[in-house]
Amino acid sequence: MKLLKFTLISILGLSLCTACGGDGDGGETPGPGKPEGPDKSSTTGIDRFDASNIFSRNTYLPDNTAMQGFNLDSDGSVWYTQLSNTNQAQLNWVRAQPNKTPDVQTENKDYMKLTYFGHGTNTALEEDGADRYLWAGAYGVCNAKGQYWNEKLVGRVKYVKGATVKTNECNDYYYIGDYTDLHPSIDAENDLLTINYGDSKNSSYRCFVIYKLSEAKKAPMTNVTITCTDGFQTDRPASTNSVSVVVRCHDLTTLTPGRASSRRDTARAAPPTTTGRATTSTKTGSTTPRGSRTTTSSARSTRAARSPTSRCSTSRATSSRSGRRWPSCWTRTN
Repeated sequence: MKLLKFTLISILGLSLCTACGGDGDGGETPGPGKPEGPDKSSTTGIDRFDASNIFSRNTYLPDNTAMQGFNLDSDGSVWYTQLSNTNQAQLNWVRAQPNKTPDVQTENKDYMKLTYFGHGTNTALEEDGADRYLWAGAYGVCNAKGQYWNEKLVGRVKYVKGATVKTNECNDYYYIGDYTDLHPSIDAENDLLTINYGDSKNSSYRCFVIYKLSEAKKAPMTNVTITCTDGFQTDRPASTNSVSVVVRCHDLTTLTPGRASSRRDTARAAPPTTTGRATTSTKTGSTTPRGSRTTTSSARSTRAARSPTSRCSTSRATSSRSGRRWPSCWTRTN
């Protein structure tokens, strides 16, 4: 089988030139009296990037598919995740070294397989002494095309070269509430665990919740009943049969999140406006008294679940462009 080679350049911004429009003739920067157009401020200095900035290139991965993402290890390794081209229920977790030469690097046998997890859209690497753990969305749902999405939990898996781990065989699971498409990220230096997720009750948004990593790993355990497809039970990757399973999880709904934010995927978000002592979101139209908390319950958990984005800091941030102020738990997308 012919293998596809990859060039790891996105961390230096080189691959973003086409997406962000570069420094071409594509319109003016918006300003007073000017129509809305592309904001090209992020391309400042892009002309200083060239082939000498490439961190790694020409690295073969086990399957002939694009990588889903990568993580950098303090020991110099690059950890790739990719979907298998023969089994869409399988994620490969690959350990390689940076390749700074034009020569092709074919060291692709240091990997393990994760099956029935999900799409692997974003994963996180945790270093624990000599051990490495992958955090990824787990208990995904197979659609009619045989693709796995809608991960209901975050799974934590220890790396074992050559091993195959099913979605029900993780070392640990983490539950944030009745949400889907969970994408974890870790900042170990600052003790942070961020989870990006989708809310089925408002599909116009992608949301973020932030916890202390040390607290999340020690969160109380609970039994959670989730709905997924039964491929991991029947070894039929394309099965769309729905099943309910009980999973023992760390219950992150018992924790108080740190700064959390939500943003709209497709449009520039307007900041919430403030009126008196209440904060009114222009996104949702909901009004929450300053400093209060909103709680929700999940019928799928054995205990009441607090919405991960229910805690909103009462401090204020100011936009450098407009001078408007909004709760610091909101993030501007422009």
